Amino acid sequence: ALDLIRRGDTVRILEVHDRVSSSALIVHDDYHVVTDRAIHRSLSTLLELAQSNFQFALGSRSRPTLRLSRLKSQGQLVEIGPRQLAFSPEEVSAFAANRLGSIPDRVATELHHASRGWPAIVALAVQASADVPALSRRVDSGLVRSKEIAGFLLEELILRQPDELRRFV
Repeated sequence: ALDLIRRGDTVRILEVHDRVSSSALIVHDDYHVVTDRAIHRSLSTLLELAQSNFQFALGSRSRPTLRLSRLKSQGQLVEIGPRQLAFSPEEVSAFAANRLGSIPDRVATELHHASRGWPAIVALAVQASADVPALSRRVDSGLVRSKEIAGFLLEELILRQPDELRRFV
């Protein structure tokens, strides 16, 4: 189906869709890298015309360039953003405890604050720490100075930006 979307063949997708009697789910991750307007138009049309047994899951680091307002107003769109994905202080504590054993509330709270609950940063901080005292020292010394976290941010965020923005950073 994604090849048909890429080609902008909405009519053919709908023909396939009409033949599907059971539920279908199309998942497209990293939608933020899609720049072709024909794909945006094709997928927007498909989203508007799809029956209830056809569902879509799009993963994107930015808001997709799709016509989503109608779906949202009809309660047919679920958006999961950074707030919903972030760990709570309790989840930070449970995650760290799973790897290192019980951690003091102060360490969990400070780790949550320093990472803003971002699961990738929490995981990197915990993985880089051999034990609870090491995690405590890492948090106390400034989490963002960690080489592992700096490398992650460089590879996952900065290097994926357009050249003009990378030069600015």
